Amino acid sequence: MQQNNSTQGWNSMNMIVKPNFFIVGAARSGTSSLAYNLGQHPDIYISPIKEPFYFVSDFGLNDFDEYISLFKDAGDARAIGEASTGYLFDEHAPVAIHELFPDAKIIIILRNPVDMAFSYWRFTQIAGNESKSFEEATSDEERRYRKTEEFKRKALNWWAMYLYIERAMYFSQVKRYFDIIGRCKVRVYIFEDFIKRIEELYKELFAFLDVDANFTPDYSVKNEGGDIHSQFLKKLRDRKYPFIKNIFPVTFRVKLKSRLLDINRKKDEKIIMNTETRRRLEVFFEEDIRSLEQLLGYSIEAWKKKEQQVISPF
Repeated sequence: MQQNNSTQGWNSMNMIVKPNFFIVGAARSGTSSLAYNLGQHPDIYISPIKEPFYFVSDFGLNDFDEYISLFKDAGDARAIGEASTGYLFDEHAPVAIHELFPDAKIIIILRNPVDMAFSYWRFTQIAGNESKSFEEATSDEERRYRKTEEFKRKALNWWAMYLYIERAMYFSQVKRYFDIIGRCKVRVYIFEDFIKRIEELYKELFAFLDVDANFTPDYSVKNEGGDIHSQFLKKLRDRKYPFIKNIFPVTFRVKLKSRLLDINRKKDEKIIMNTETRRRLEVFFEEDIRSLEQLLGYSIEAWKKKEQQVISPF
């Protein structure tokens, strides 16, 4: 938790506009589209930047005043929120969120873990941050290395962004939110079911956020994949320039990095996972999925259909 840099911010909590809901993940599971669609509702305000990562213990915004300024234009919105997929995996995030915003509601959307892991690897590769093949990056030896302090020090961006398998093991992550936030304030959706019942489930979400459930968003796809055109633009996006931080506000800086990634990304053909790799991972995730089903109280039938091999645009 990083907000201890601003004691003054803590003391003025009753005078500021505060978020009251969070989309916490999972990564590569439609959270960008979810945030975009929710933000179309006249009574919902979404942070102008996605992934501020304020409640991740060692990454993201680290200044309370900068973070809370993301919500200053919320006006009369009833539901005020942001989306940071790192909050699902980071074990400190739900504690930090609950301590600062105890009444906040949580939205979790989960994608087939095999597809999520593969899509997340591809996304990281596209961004120019992953040089290994999916099989290499998820090998037992490499997975062990990516949890070491040496890897954490060397990693570009947040080290957990490279834990494709661990990020897709949902049971303990969801249970942590149930235990800390409370089941009544947490909604969990299965991505593959959500897109089939999209209108029904958005109405349910609007009701959960206590806004007019009859509003219909323009359902658009956000955060599509693709290769990068230029290593120069990639390096420009990743570098930190002190003069930019001193001159421009946080919203501009984050939007600039996002825009550079969008400009530098080109569409590519859908990539199919190696069949043997998929089958190995399907077996690997079986136990975690069974535990998640017991936690949720229902069977996740959409994940039991084999050979769902292609990357979706999410």
